[in-house]
Amino acid sequence: MSDSLNKNRVIFLDLLRSVALLLMVLSVTMNHTLSDEYRAMGKYWINIWYYLDSMIAPLFLLTSGAVFLYLFRTQNKPFAENERVKKGLKRALFLILLGYLIQVPDYRIFTGGVVYTDFQWQQLWGVDILQVIGMSVIMTIGLLYIAEKTKIRNYIVFGIGAMLLILISVLMQYSNISAMLPDALDAYFISESGSKYPLFPFGFYFLAGSCIGCFMSTYPEAFIEMKGSSLIMLIGVGLILLSFVGQWAFYMVGLNEQITNQVVVSVFRSAGLIILALISVVYVSIILPQIPKIFILIGRNTLLVFVVHIIIIERTFLSVYFQRIYNVWESAVMSFGMLSFMILLVIIVNRLNIKNFSMMRN
Repeated sequence: MSDSLNKNRVIFLDLLRSVALLLMVLSVTMNHTLSDEYRAMGKYWINIWYYLDSMIAPLFLLTSGAVFLYLFRTQNKPFAENERVKKGLKRALFLILLGYLIQVPDYRIFTGGVVYTDFQWQQLWGVDILQVIGMSVIMTIGLLYIAEKTKIRNYIVFGIGAMLLILISVLMQYSNISAMLPDALDAYFISESGSKYPLFPFGFYFLAGSCIGCFMSTYPEAFIEMKGSSLIMLIGVGLILLSFVGQWAFYMVGLNEQITNQVVVSVFRSAGLIILALISVVYVSIILPQIPKIFILIGRNTLLVFVVHIIIIERTFLSVYFQRIYNVWESAVMSFGMLSFMILLVIIVNRLNIKNFSMMRN
C-alpha cells in the first residue's frame, strides 16, 4: 500500500470515528438538558435541530459498521483465519454486557437489597447504543460467514440481510409475535419496550455501513481521489430519491403512515444523507496533509468517552444537573462543556499511556 494511500486511509478512519463520537456526545447532552418547554415551541430552528439530531445516532452506527468491515477486509484472510472474527465477537459480547450494566439503576440488585418492579425490569432490558452495536457486529460476522460459504459478494449478502431485518422488524411491530418473546429479546425489535436503539432501524444503519466498508476495501483509490467515491455518492443520492418515490407509492396505496415514516422516509432518506456526509469526510481526508492528533486520540478512545459521559449524566451525583431544565443557551453551554471535558479526558488518558478503548479497535 502506498504511503499516500495509507495516510489518507488512516485520516479517513480516525476522522470518521472522532466526528461521529463528538456529535453523539453533543446530542446526548443536549437531549438531557434542554427543557421540554423549548422542545414544544415548534420553531423552525428547533425542527432543524431535531432532524439533524435524529441522524447523529445513525451516523454513529453506520460509521461503526464501515470501520468494522473495512478492518475485517484489510486483513485479507479467509473467515476462519481472520483475527477480526474472534476479536469482533469478544468486543460484541463485551459491549452488550457493558450496555446492560450501565442501565442497572440500583446495584443493590446484586446483593438482594432491592426488588425491581416489572417496569424497572423492562427498562433494564432496553436496548441502547452499546447493545445494538454489539448485536450488529454479531449479525455482520454471521453474514460474512454466509457470504464465504455461498461465494456470494459481501455487499449482496449485507443488502439481503438488511432487507430481512426490515421485514422481521415490521412483522414484530404489527403482529402479536413480540408479545410472546421474553422482554430481553423483544427489546431488540420493539422501541415501545423501552429501547432507545432497537435493531431496526439502527442495525440497518450498521449493515449499510458494512457495505460502505466493503466498497472502501475493494476500491482503495477512493482514499486518494474523489473519482473513486463517485459510486458511493450515487448510492446516497439513489437512497434519497428512493425514499421520496417510496413515500409517494405508500401514499397512493394507502399504507400505514407509520410504516412510511419509519421504513421509507426516515431510514432510506437518512441513510442517503449520511452516505453523502461520509463522502465529505473522504474529501477532507484527501485534502488534509495530516490530521490533528486530538482527532486520532478521540477516534481511538470512543468506548471510554461514550461510557464516561453516559455515567456522568445518568449514574453520578451530577445527574441532578441533567434533568431537561435549561434554556437553549444554557443547554448549549453544558453540551459544549461536556464535550470539552471529554476531550480533556482523552488527553489525560494519552499522557498516562493508558491502553485505548475504541469500540472498533484497530
